[in-house]
Amino acid sequence: MGILLVTAARLGSYLIHEETPPAGYEPGLDQNVNLTSSAKLTVTFTNKLGSIEIKKLDELGNVINLPGATFTIQPNPYGTETLTVVDNDANDKNSAYGIILLEAVSLGTYTITETVAPSGYKKDPKPKTVNITSATVTVAFINKLSSVNR
Repeated sequence: MGILLVTAARLGSYLIHEETPPAGYEPGLDQNVNLTSSAKLTVTFTNKLGSIEIKKLDELGNVINLPGATFTIQPNPYGTETLTVVDNDANDKNSAYGIILLEAVSLGTYTITETVAPSGYKKDPKPKTVNITSATVTVAFINKLSSVNR
């Protein structure tokens, strides 16, 4: 938590802007304040993290409602090394098969690679790069049926 103390401020209206948020967070919203007395005035900025939503889709754009999809994410949004996430593991905040939701992700650029496709499907061979700037970024991986299932 950062604290800024301004002393001997003149009475009046001010716009307070957070110029540089903590690393990995988006800036808080600007705030208008009205200083009407010499009493202490507290202004709080709420800094948010982002989210990554990974969708497993078939060739028609439908969610593949099967377990087993596995991805690596570099850099690891929660620590060091590479994050491996499996649909519905502890990192996945969405309980539906075919949709993986990673919350509280630091803002930045990540490369997501599918390493295991759901049973009966071929994995998407193309890694995807996402830039988390705020809110939730959704990335889709398209899987084709394996030749034995056609």
